Amino acid sequence: MAETPTKAPPEKSAAAAAGGIDGAPKDGSAPGKAAAAAQAAKEKLRKSLGHVKGVFGSVSGRFSSSLAAIARLPIQLLKVLFNSLVNLFIRGDLMTKFLVLGFAAGIALVLFTSSEIYTRYFKRTDTGDVAGGHGGKKAEIAADFDVFLKARQSRLQAIENLVFLEGFSADLPAGKGEVKVFEVEVFVECDRPETAAWVKAHISQTKETVSTVLQSKTYEQIITKEGKDRLKGEIVTSLNALIHKSFEGKVKRAYFSHLIMGT
Repeated sequence: MAETPTKAPPEKSAAAAAGGIDGAPKDGSAPGKAAAAAQAAKEKLRKSLGHVKGVFGSVSGRFSSSLAAIARLPIQLLKVLFNSLVNLFIRGDLMTKFLVLGFAAGIALVLFTSSEIYTRYFKRTDTGDVAGGHGGKKAEIAADFDVFLKARQSRLQAIENLVFLEGFSADLPAGKGEVKVFEVEVFVECDRPETAAWVKAHISQTKETVSTVLQSKTYEQIITKEGKDRLKGEIVTSLNALIHKSFEGKVKRAYFSHLIMGT
């Protein structure tokens, strides 16, 4: 029987012989090692990024949970406080009930006061288009502040216009041959600082005028409130007569301090 001749395997192309069937370099070659190293590096980087992403997500989740717990803490505390107060009020004696009611009223007062302060002095500055438009609320606040400044300036001006004339002492007839001592410190309020300066510059004449008015009275004439008011009016009239001789100003009011009346 004749032998069937065997076919010789087809010759491989140069590219296939060099790099495999698909043309890729074999593992043993230098290009193959470089490609494997690059692939390994990419895989390692991908795993590292995945790990970092997982850690960041875990930390972010824990942080969000912590913030949520902190936000819930005041509400939980209020619930505990409310439950404690209710238990004390239900189970406590009469004194405990009064204490609980007082504590609750104090909390309510604090909350109400805080709300009023916020509404009056903070919240209404945020809305300028209410009550008249074009900054109605802000205009209202500005008006209140102007009133405050004017009142403060008025008090400061009143202090500048006030002159202390020191103390006066007089022996006043009290009837039936008796004499009683009348001691008083006198302040006068002028219409403007220039008038006050004039009074201070002529303090001797001013004090003499006041002393003359005091010496003209009896004890019975000034023992009552009406008598003291009349005395103040006469002091103002006499001082204005003195001032008008050389200056255009006036004394508006007179005040008594450290009044002593006796024998």
